Amino acid sequence: MLLSALLHAAWSASIKGSRSPLGFNVLQLVPTFAAACLLPLWVSAAAIPRAVWTIVAATGLCHGLYFYCLSRCLELGELSVVYPIARAAPAFLPLVAIPLLGESIDLRGGLGLAIVVAGMIAIQIDGTRGGLPQTKLAATNEAEAPVSRVASRGRAARSMRLAVESWSSQLMRSTELGSRVASRRRAAREAPKAPSSLAPGTAYAFATLAASVGYSLCDKAAMARLGATAWSAAIPQAVVYYLLLSVAGGIVFAPFALRRVPPREIVALGRRELRSAALAALVSFASYGLILQALRTAPVSYVVATRQTSVLFALAIGVVRWREQPSQLRVLGALATAAGVALVAGSGGS
Repeated sequence: MLLSALLHAAWSASIKGSRSPLGFNVLQLVPTFAAACLLPLWVSAAAIPRAVWTIVAATGLCHGLYFYCLSRCLELGELSVVYPIARAAPAFLPLVAIPLLGESIDLRGGLGLAIVVAGMIAIQIDGTRGGLPQTKLAATNEAEAPVSRVASRGRAARSMRLAVESWSSQLMRSTELGSRVASRRRAAREAPKAPSSLAPGTAYAFATLAASVGYSLCDKAAMARLGATAWSAAIPQAVVYYLLLSVAGGIVFAPFALRRVPPREIVALGRRELRSAALAALVSFASYGLILQALRTAPVSYVVATRQTSVLFALAIGVVRWREQPSQLRVLGALATAAGVALVAGSGGS
């Protein structure tokens, strides 16, 4: 599970590092769809239970939304902020897994999950504080724009704006209506600014979280049914199911992505990043393939919680690659997540 966590953090970082996260995820569908086209050569459709096909449709919807929302939150927010929120499925998964899958959580496991939730909350609180994302500041430093030229242009633009505002203000005062509007604008400028309740990208991160809860439950149910089915194909069940859910998710994800990224831009992106996308698709396959194998026997709540160590890897990647500057609160939240995962991994459940 630790290897799966590391691979998932690296996969997410590769998406964020792309010029177009949405387009990058579309490119990842190319090798996945090509591999899925070869499945009929080794696996008959009749070998897959009918109930599993129904689950594939449901998990495809969840995975499609997951791909889209994950791309958007990585595009807009800091990796060390949005990633832990997006991966906080243990906070909600047990609430659904207990009644639907009949799983149970002992006291030690429940305490571990509570600590994981507390860590996620700490990271979220730090991310919602004011200030520009450090990724944007780092990008500005890397651009190395001439400071004096930017400052000069800024002063010229500011002077022009002030002149226009002065002229507009005098014109507005000439009428009673203008006076009222100016008064309202002045009051709005002088009013204290309320801090944003969400850091950039966190709304999509929460949507990613919801989608991951949905597909985790679907995939647990599917792997349980496949595990109880006689299997004679040379390809492991986890590989077959991964390809099926990827195709189903891609069918849902692609139309949403293409609405924001035109096909010509994806083609241009493919000339530069197709190899990286193919490698990312392979990493994603290895990461989730390990999860699917674990879901055959282990409780879904514990599997997803143990994979939560990926937030520590994401925190380190964000600091090293994008010069993010997490506060002590964010670091403590990540460490609390690791401690909670250790408790979950050492507990027993059924």
